[in-house]
Amino acid sequence: MAHLKFNPYVFLASVIVTGALLFGVALVFPSSDSGPNAPLLVADEQVLPLFDLPGLRDSDPSVSLRSLRGKPAIVTVFDHNCAPCVEELPMMSRVSQEFPDLAMVGVHFMLRKADAQAFVDKLDISFPVVHDQNGVVGMALVGLPSTYFLDASGQEVDKIVGSISEDDLRNRIQRLRQ
Repeated sequence: MAHLKFNPYVFLASVIVTGALLFGVALVFPSSDSGPNAPLLVADEQVLPLFDLPGLRDSDPSVSLRSLRGKPAIVTVFDHNCAPCVEELPMMSRVSQEFPDLAMVGVHFMLRKADAQAFVDKLDISFPVVHDQNGVVGMALVGLPSTYFLDASGQEVDKIVGSISEDDLRNRIQRLRQ
């Protein structure tokens, strides 16, 4: 009988898959708890969990999803290894400056804070970015980038998984502001 060797990569992959499956079960059968991690938004099969995350840069405030209520908001979730994210973030930053009545927040996850801060500073992002070090938001995603459009009451009215063009972003912002 052949001896099986411990492979740390296979072990890590199995832990990640098991965790993702358990997380998926928790999303499909949420508790009735309205605690801090209870889902706020349910759209199709994607959930944007409630979050209260620290600002990535010293100039960025901590942001909670509930604090965005009161005006239309866009939450964009990205990672430094995501090529479409890197391409669209400067455009999103530029466009968001044209709409002062709109709250825009970036969520960067799963990277050391200092490295994430350098990444965001390199792209010259003007909107606040929070650091999702533990993957509270990031692990609930189907793909990156993921952008959520929230009305003034905090309800999701639109979302896009994948990159977005400048024209599409402007159109969705106009619909959001109506």
